[in-house]
Amino acid sequence: MATSVWRTPRFLFYAMGSVVNNLGNQLHFLVLPLMVYSMTHSALNMTVMAVCEALPQVLLSLFAGALVDRLSRRTVIFGALCFQAFCCALIPTLYAAELLQVWMLYILGTCLSIGQIFLRSAEFAAVPAMFPEQKLEASAGLSSCFTATTILGPLLAGILIATFEYPTLLVINFFTYFAPILLCLWSRIPHENLGGVRSVTQVLNDTKNGLRFIFNSRILISIAVVMGLSNFADSGILTVVLFHLKHELVKPDNYISFALMINGIGMLVGTFVPQKFKWLAKGKMMFFALLINNIGVAMFLLPVTWIAPIALFTGSLGGMMLHIAYTVLIQESVPNEMLGRVNGAMRTMILISFPLSTSMLGSITGFLGSQVAFITAVSLSIIPLLIIFKGPVFRFSQQQLQDDIVGRRANVVS
Repeated sequence: MATSVWRTPRFLFYAMGSVVNNLGNQLHFLVLPLMVYSMTHSALNMTVMAVCEALPQVLLSLFAGALVDRLSRRTVIFGALCFQAFCCALIPTLYAAELLQVWMLYILGTCLSIGQIFLRSAEFAAVPAMFPEQKLEASAGLSSCFTATTILGPLLAGILIATFEYPTLLVINFFTYFAPILLCLWSRIPHENLGGVRSVTQVLNDTKNGLRFIFNSRILISIAVVMGLSNFADSGILTVVLFHLKHELVKPDNYISFALMINGIGMLVGTFVPQKFKWLAKGKMMFFALLINNIGVAMFLLPVTWIAPIALFTGSLGGMMLHIAYTVLIQESVPNEMLGRVNGAMRTMILISFPLSTSMLGSITGFLGSQVAFITAVSLSIIPLLIIFKGPVFRFSQQQLQDDIVGRRANVVS
């Protein structure tokens, strides 16, 4: 019987670093929009902050994946962590010098997002290479670690926010970047020689091959369309929720932290549900996950002020189930040498909806109120449900997906 990945010191070191990093990022995730609101008292400015964080994911994920397939994943991970630490340190430094402006938060938020893109792209490709015989357990384990930090992070932020100013939390976030750097050294991330980047043309060709690989599979295309439309419907909903709680219901920061903690609990529960339904085809799992997520969004339409934590729990439960089903489909079906570029291409096709959704829902909230934004999200969320139910993903099994991809692999020049 294979040893559990949790009994492997290498995995434990890596997971510990990931926990500390994600815990710090939860502080940053909570602080930046609240900091913008405290400076402007505007839902539209909060929306601009969210777009600044989301837009680089659309513009750079495609090329980041291609670069990760050519560069050492270890080098990319360390470089991204150091870059994020530097950007994070600038915010409290500028605040202390009384130089901080809202536009600076937009720029630094964008830079932090860029670092996160390269970090996640490298981790997505590094984990299967580090634990080739335990890919599913390692991915699920890291997802559980991540969701645990979404619970502890807002709880910690809620405690600290009552005593310290927003920049203090960013100082804490700055120091949390050093733990994963040290622990990643001990976890011995492979320092592969993947050929390096020799020219811009090479990167463009790799990017084109990743797109070709996807377009040659009607199932991968269907997955990208469903995920993209689902994200367009409600990926900007958290910004609407934050404004709804802070401005319309006048809830304190501690309540917002509590609501986000419940959101994290929903994600944590969502990591265990797919393991309980292993017999269910991943396509069907995606359908039911979307349905649960959409029910969570619809709950915000109920005329009761206490529904927000329950709605966030339900939506995040479905969202995490959807994420795990998608991750397993990609990691188990795409060759490792193409994992970075295919994941990058898929992320670009999916994430292009993030800034569109955030801009749309944020603008609707600013001009018409949060209830109209919630109605819009619920109405749009019906479309991807119908597509996945009528399309090939719902009917196909994991083995059929693998056969579909392998049969077209010869059309791609690696």
